[in-house]
Amino acid sequence: MVELFTTGPARILGIERKITAGQPADLTIFSTERAWTYNVKESPSRSRNSPFDGRNFKGGPMATIVAGRIVCKG
Repeated sequence: MVELFTTGPARILGIERKITAGQPADLTIFSTERAWTYNVKESPSRSRNSPFDGRNFKGGPMATIVAGRIVCKG
């Protein structure tokens, strides 16, 4: 599963990515403990009908790093 979402897409795009010093970092820091509630009004989707609106979930991203810079933190 990890390869399907990480090195696989990079390889298809002809990009080599490694987690090592001197390389640009494209990472998502994920927590299996993070609790959150889905809010359809905050969704980037234009659709506003979702069976998940108001439901609680466990596990999610904590931060996203692109080219070594934090672009999203939450």
